[in-house]
Amino acid sequence: MKGRLAPDTNTEYLLYQTLIGLWPSPRSGRRIDDLPDRSWLESARQRVEQYMLKAVKEAKTRTSWTEPDEGYENALKQFVAAILSGGEDSAFLGDVARFVGRIATAGHWNALARVVLQLTSPGVADTYQGDELWLFALVDPDNRRPVDYKRRQELLATVSAPGALHALEPWDERLKLGVVQRLLNMRRDRASLFTGGGYVPLQVQGSLARHVVAFARTSETERAIVVAPRLMQSATPRNSAQPDWQDTAVLLPEPLRAGSFRSVLGDGEVRLVEASTTLALGELLSNLPVAVLLSL
Repeated sequence: MKGRLAPDTNTEYLLYQTLIGLWPSPRSGRRIDDLPDRSWLESARQRVEQYMLKAVKEAKTRTSWTEPDEGYENALKQFVAAILSGGEDSAFLGDVARFVGRIATAGHWNALARVVLQLTSPGVADTYQGDELWLFALVDPDNRRPVDYKRRQELLATVSAPGALHALEPWDERLKLGVVQRLLNMRRDRASLFTGGGYVPLQVQGSLARHVVAFARTSETERAIVVAPRLMQSATPRNSAQPDWQDTAVLLPEPLRAGSFRSVLGDGEVRLVEASTTLALGELLSNLPVAVLLSL
């Protein structure tokens, strides 16, 4: 418009990021460039169009709520429709699907780590409506769509057994639900530890130390150890689901070395004796790349 790109480069970049974040998880047994069905693509076009119009209006660089540039906004809507209207032969949509297929596992592990940190760090463990499952939603009004609480209640029955989370794929919606359930139950049962307990950052050593966040929550009588990954895409070998943690370990200060801990997200105990100055992550994270240990 007026000799300038529409959409502009920054807006186009935001659009691609948004589409990748919204793209559904890979489906087991399907090709890596498998596209969502047409109903999803049409719904995505409408949702992304609403989101992008709101984003550019609030950015106020080419249009705004008070001084709208209808020509620019119409060009943006046409661009969104064009990139999402292709069928099975769309080279662009195939590229998006392949790219999402490459990063989906790491993306879900990073998101699961965020859930663990949110529900164990100091502060209020707030969960947005419907966010107990993997929620591919944009800002309002997209994130205000009706929540199927009945489905969530039904799924809870499938993740309550010990070890139930270990066999689930990273993008299985029950995985996040099970982690949220276990951590909220833990906070309820150990309320004093998580509402008034201390926070102790823990050092990590080894070749993948920069890919780990670790800390402890402590009170006079209770302890919890939290380990979560970060930057999983660069830590995970190609064609692998999880990193090879090799020599990476969490260093334990003396108050955490003695006693027994329960694995909140697993079904076993981790016994620490006075000589145990480290937690080897190759063993601790063998099933899930996140861990929360609670003192017995």
